[in-house]
Amino acid sequence: MKKVHYYNIMVNGYREHLIAPNCKTKEEAIEYAQKRKEAIQLMFDGIIPMDKRLSNWVFKKEVKENKKITVEILCQYLLDDYEEKGNKTYNKAVTHTVFFMNYFGKDTDIEKVDKFAIKKMKQELKKRKNKQGKNIDSATINRYMSTLRRAFNVLKENGEINYNPCDTIKKEKETPKKCDVIPLSAIKEFLMRMKAPQRHIVELDYNLGFRIGNILRLKKEQINLETKIITIHKEDNKGKKNIKKKINDKALKIIKMYWDSNDMEYLIVNKKTNKPYTTILKEIKRVSKEMDLGYVLQKSLRKSFGTNFYLQTRDLKKTQAALDHSSPVVTDLYIQIDTLEVDEEMEKLAKIY
Repeated sequence: MKKVHYYNIMVNGYREHLIAPNCKTKEEAIEYAQKRKEAIQLMFDGIIPMDKRLSNWVFKKEVKENKKITVEILCQYLLDDYEEKGNKTYNKAVTHTVFFMNYFGKDTDIEKVDKFAIKKMKQELKKRKNKQGKNIDSATINRYMSTLRRAFNVLKENGEINYNPCDTIKKEKETPKKCDVIPLSAIKEFLMRMKAPQRHIVELDYNLGFRIGNILRLKKEQINLETKIITIHKEDNKGKKNIKKKINDKALKIIKMYWDSNDMEYLIVNKKTNKPYTTILKEIKRVSKEMDLGYVLQKSLRKSFGTNFYLQTRDLKKTQAALDHSSPVVTDLYIQIDTLEVDEEMEKLAKIY
């Protein structure tokens, strides 16, 4: 195991006790400490610019001496903490802190930022508009609140305060934006972002028209590679009837990819459990969140298949057969035509009359 050497120095009340970088011996660490001490003294004397570590120490020392913590200082503590820890939401935090300084006033003492002031701020946030000109949603308001709560917690961790006014304020109730159908234009990117084998499960679903559950539990004995037919028995089917489907070239390619990958009875097996997947909802949620599609369920994939199949064929009977529905009434529920599609059809109709 590689030995680590530390150095310990004190200059004008400022102390550093850290690992001596690239020092293989104790003598090298002592030499590094002397050079570092001289450099810090030059920084204090204003001969060379202060580095970030010393600058933050001086900043926090001045805060303690002034005994007044303003909203600007609160925000600075937070951003320094985010940057030191490499927090991925740093840029979002910058946006939030700019709002806090503009709303409360950057020179305002944080003692005035109490729970009542924060509640008023929440009301103000509800009036704000997003890029589409709509009021921002509850989830966005909660993100602002989370940033402010974190800012006060950073001050607590640094021993500057012993309270957090955000702790008594409840989160806004979030209503998930439900997505019944993934648009045809987004399907390709959706699949590309998914990890295998979950992506292949969805691709089989889209190429065969089965329910996701049937693909998850698909056994090799149900697949005939010679006739290129898949059979779903009625006991395994929600509609309680036997279903036979022709395997197209794309589905066949995926099936062959997994056929010899395991010696289990199921086609696709979770390598961690050696059992078939029971759900792929976690992966669906991850991708839908990345693409900002809203709240996508496994059933949304089947509705997407039904809708997009209908938009390609404009034939309800064919769509019913593709989805293996017993009634066109059920199929009609799966077809989600958006407003734009209706407007286009109305324009065509208007030209006839």
